[in-house]
Amino acid sequence: MHDNICRLFVQDAPVPGLALTRGIGFRLAHTVGVIHKPSVCVMRRSDMADGTFILLGSSGVWTNLAEKTAVNWVCRSFADCQAAAMSLSTEALNRWE
Repeated sequence: MHDNICRLFVQDAPVPGLALTRGIGFRLAHTVGVIHKPSVCVMRRSDMADGTFILLGSSGVWTNLAEKTAVNWVCRSFADCQAAAMSLSTEALNRWE
């Protein structure tokens, strides 16, 4: 990848390697430095303003899209969160390629 980031690859798979420091439930990856115990915080949905959302993504998204770009992409015209997630991940993949 030539980006000085440690990545996990599926053997012989033509997909980008996953760069991560933690993987929830990913106990086998600890042999290559991945921590399977997550840091957890609590947010109450009732404390959030109407129309707000939380956008979670791996480095595959954040390496290829700025946070503001990703938020604007999702806010653009998606009523369905699944469609927004698919569109955002497709755009990140296209930019990576």
